[in-house]
Amino acid sequence: MSLALIAMLAAAFGQLSPSQAALVQELIDAASITWALVGRRSKVLKPAL
Repeated sequence: MSLALIAMLAAAFGQLSPSQAALVQELIDAASITWALVGRRSKVLKPAL
């Protein structure tokens, strides 16, 4: 979430072009989805005690 905020601020102040901002946002989205899936998978793979 904070990475998206930083990217939005950078784009708002002209540090990123619109195409760069879109690419950065897609990478942030992909990373967050991957992070969520890893957390879900690790809970599923834990053995029951």
